[in-house]
Amino acid sequence: MKQHLNKDILQSKKRTFLELPKDFFERLASEELNAVARALSLLESDSTKYEKDRGQLLEWIYGQQIQKARRIGITGSPGVGKSSFIEAFGQMICEEGFKVAVLSIDPSSAVSGGSILGDQTRMTELSKRKNAYIRPSPSSNILGGVAGATRESIALFEALSYDYILIETVGVGQSETAVAQMTDLFLLLLLPGAGDSLQGIKRGVVEMADIIAVNKADGDRKQLALETKRAYRQAVQLFPPKRSGWETSLHTISSQERTGISTLLTEIGAYFNFVSDNGYLSKNRSHQAMDWFDSSLNRSFLEWFSQYPGLNSLVAQQKTAVSESKKAPYLAAKEVIQWLDGQIKKSTKSD
Repeated sequence: MKQHLNKDILQSKKRTFLELPKDFFERLASEELNAVARALSLLESDSTKYEKDRGQLLEWIYGQQIQKARRIGITGSPGVGKSSFIEAFGQMICEEGFKVAVLSIDPSSAVSGGSILGDQTRMTELSKRKNAYIRPSPSSNILGGVAGATRESIALFEALSYDYILIETVGVGQSETAVAQMTDLFLLLLLPGAGDSLQGIKRGVVEMADIIAVNKADGDRKQLALETKRAYRQAVQLFPPKRSGWETSLHTISSQERTGISTLLTEIGAYFNFVSDNGYLSKNRSHQAMDWFDSSLNRSFLEWFSQYPGLNSLVAQQKTAVSESKKAPYLAAKEVIQWLDGQIKKSTKSD
């Protein structure tokens, strides 16, 4: 399946999206690999040429009986074993009869801007599963290590009735707030080590974590993993309570030996039961939807304003003035807004 999936992804980016085939949504509903890959590429495209097709696709997605999948964000320092963990964790989910989608956010290529596709290559066994779909997407240098269309991709897989959606980030070091704003549960993976300084993990990331798992707890690293778990248990006790009311739980696991994974899956189930029962899950989903609307509205406004003749030239001039310390950034931005206000008033009078 892996080879076919890679081929479908590459081919879908070469095709035009204009005038989607009449049977496209039928093939998408039946989860034909080529149709799913094409839909994901369409959602990821930022070209205005495909705006109509993208709109039709989103209308179809939100016209479905959407199943609320368990959205799980997974992060950790490079080398912690995120891909190997997802490989083992995803297979366990599949073995229980559930469908899992992996949105593996790869670092963008400096040449093409596309995904390097490394994570999919490492998840060889999971990619062979019929009830698993792996989608590597370029981060495009977006903060938080998430792709620009990750929210839309989540909605697509929920429309296709997937049970779990795992979002693997590039790694810790950027703001992971973006991941937390589109997932239900935030899972932090750690390496066996003596503390925060060795992990390179910011305190804010640890505070956001709903579950912390020390990976690679095998061989002669088992004891070190237990010590790391104890150290972080003491640390999280000093953090303020979470809005969900959930207390951060800690675990030791081995993706290689597949030990501790089933216990972790059970704990994830307990988390979702907890936040469902107290109403936090639905309330958080509602807040996330509003955040998505706000960001989409702001982006649409910027796209709309950028169409005004002369705006880009003015912005370039103001940037030059700011970079040369000739003008305060605040005043430069105000001048752009005032110019836009004048343009809008002129067009209103002419109408």
